[in-house]
Amino acid sequence: MADRRWNRVSNQEPSGPNRSPRLHQSLERCSINDALLYGIRNLAKSRMDLQELLFDPDTKSFSCYAVSEALGETIVQTYTVAVVYPPSAPSISGYEEGKPIKAGDLQKFTCVSTGGNPPATLKWFKNDKELRGSEKSTTAGTTSDLVIRTEASDNGATYRCEAMNSALKKPLTATVTPSVFFPPSSVTIKMKPRKPKAGDTVTLTCETASSNPEATILWWKDGESIPGHHEGVADSTHGGKSTRNRVRFNVTSSDDMSTYTCQATNHVLRRTVHDTFVLRVLCIKFWHIVAYLTNFMSKPNLSSQYQNIKRHRSEEEKDIVSPNQRDDGTD
Repeated sequence: MADRRWNRVSNQEPSGPNRSPRLHQSLERCSINDALLYGIRNLAKSRMDLQELLFDPDTKSFSCYAVSEALGETIVQTYTVAVVYPPSAPSISGYEEGKPIKAGDLQKFTCVSTGGNPPATLKWFKNDKELRGSEKSTTAGTTSDLVIRTEASDNGATYRCEAMNSALKKPLTATVTPSVFFPPSSVTIKMKPRKPKAGDTVTLTCETASSNPEATILWWKDGESIPGHHEGVADSTHGGKSTRNRVRFNVTSSDDMSTYTCQATNHVLRRTVHDTFVLRVLCIKFWHIVAYLTNFMSKPNLSSQYQNIKRHRSEEEKDIVSPNQRDDGTD
């Protein structure tokens, strides 16, 4: 009957004259659990139970040796076991939470997940949109870098790193939420009433696009600074603020073709945008024409000349004979 023993295979060279050159550590020397006689053959069985196989290497080979002392023969059967276990939860470095970044600057996030067999696969997301990172594996685990050029939409956005391997049913995650300072992209001037005439009260309202922090507004008329009235700040896109400011004045004919400029400034970033509006005061020329004609008709000599011209044209029209009329005046 054969004697049996279990060994874990290692790439290290063993010592001792009685060991196989591939054997490193004997895990268990098995005794015969049972022996059954089938005809002239004896069958020997041996079982080894392994628990908590969380030791290196992650893929292990085990060999069972059956030794017959009578025949001086040894039979070997090797079995490879791949131990699968989850990685550690990922962590994100490279950004200090709550510290603002300026729009346009480069920002690097680094996600690290250690351990795990197989090594974790890392994925990046901005809110729900997947992004491409630069991933590399080391003996300690997996690392992925994500480099972005920050913009307004990054303010308050959730950047998420997911770590996943075959031992997990759902990914392990880590998140970071950057704060970004950004200037307003534009300003807009609106006028009421839309078609003012001399004597009307006109309101010009300037409103900025979203800005973080909020922008301040200044007014100019034909290059000279004029005071405005701050109407307030409202929440806007990407976690920023929209600022409103207005000027109000009575228009005269001299205001026609005046140029009004609204300038918005994010003072933290020292970035400005502006909009220009050319004011048209309607109907000025029309009323000038009406006044001129009224004055013209009020003069006696000119009025009588006009009446004579009109009478003369009427008499000429009477002398015109239709081609269809006969000499006797009948059709």
